[in-house]
Amino acid sequence: MVALAHNQPPPVLDAPAGIRPSSTYLRELESLRGLAVLLVYAYHLDLAVMARLFVPSGSDISLAASYVRGGYTGVSLFFVISGFLLGGQFLSEIEGGHAVSRRAYAARRALRILPLYYAAVVAAALIAARQPADLLHGLPYLVFLNAWQRFALPLEPFSAVWWSLATEVQFYLLLPAIAWSLRKRQRRLGAVVLLAYGVAYAAFLAGLARPSQLRSQVFLSHSLFGMAPLFLFGALAAWLHRHAGARLAGITWLRRGPADLALIAALCGLGIILRWSLTIGVLRDSPPFAAWHLPEGLIWMSVLLMLLIAPLRLKPLLSNRVLAGLGVISYSIYMVHVPLIATAFIILRGTQPVLVGWSVRTGALAVALSALCLAVSWASYRLIERPFLTRKARVDR
Repeated sequence: MVALAHNQPPPVLDAPAGIRPSSTYLRELESLRGLAVLLVYAYHLDLAVMARLFVPSGSDISLAASYVRGGYTGVSLFFVISGFLLGGQFLSEIEGGHAVSRRAYAARRALRILPLYYAAVVAAALIAARQPADLLHGLPYLVFLNAWQRFALPLEPFSAVWWSLATEVQFYLLLPAIAWSLRKRQRRLGAVVLLAYGVAYAAFLAGLARPSQLRSQVFLSHSLFGMAPLFLFGALAAWLHRHAGARLAGITWLRRGPADLALIAALCGLGIILRWSLTIGVLRDSPPFAAWHLPEGLIWMSVLLMLLIAPLRLKPLLSNRVLAGLGVISYSIYMVHVPLIATAFIILRGTQPVLVGWSVRTGALAVALSALCLAVSWASYRLIERPFLTRKARVDR
């Protein structure tokens, strides 16, 4: 769920399950969650429909289409939001305020991510198993060993998106230690740690220190090492929102159009970056091309801040009830959509091989699949997520 903790106004009444009494529900961030999962869903659906057909390069598609073909940017948006929400929790501690309870923090993170994830792993292991010993293939995923090569066999199509959960968990585990190292008494230690990471990351992008195999480079790029800038941009957004939000929101001349122009420019700029990333394919997650995540993260950070602070006339396009509703069940959508899409196309193409490429027929199939995905995701949210989110809301300082 989306909330900011401590020193914030009282929560609004329509907050979904999982929001603590001491937190403030931000519909703007919930809407961004909905946008993120919509981008990821559109990306995988388009990938399934366009199977075995020529997919135009980035230079051959419009900026709007680049958000579909480059919908993997939705995962980056998820990371920025996590950095904003979780990094924001530790800001007060870093600045000398009350320390965040590590036990409560760990309990909230476990209740948020583990129940649905473990249910998905168990279901995938049972469905993919051809003999009893195959059930053991799910064990590495239970402790997120899929973050490293050779530790987990793929459980396709279920495990296609699980790499991002492993990266999230790495962030969950490291964040409290980083926050501790940045407290006043040991701030030099934190500065050294961040500087060392910056040097290592720059060396990776420059090709001075990287694995020799492309697959290993992609694994490293998808880990917290490669995705940390996105989380850091989110934490920076939380700091700016905390210290400069009210001041920026009070600038009246922004209401006359500059804020909306800035939002349009940011989204167009991201479209151009995504279109470029499509031209290089899988190389986008290997050095030096992986550096594209830096401007991508900066743009998502600016979009997030503009939605929270700027007087936008275009705000309803990115923050509304529909996207917020998708945001509430975004985790379930994220976990179930790939197996549903893959299974549907495998079955249907066995009898109707013409279901390739966008047409009236595949468009109708996409609508039906989307409705099915929403129904299954809502059931997953109500039956698996929500009971544990209710418990999560009770875990406070």
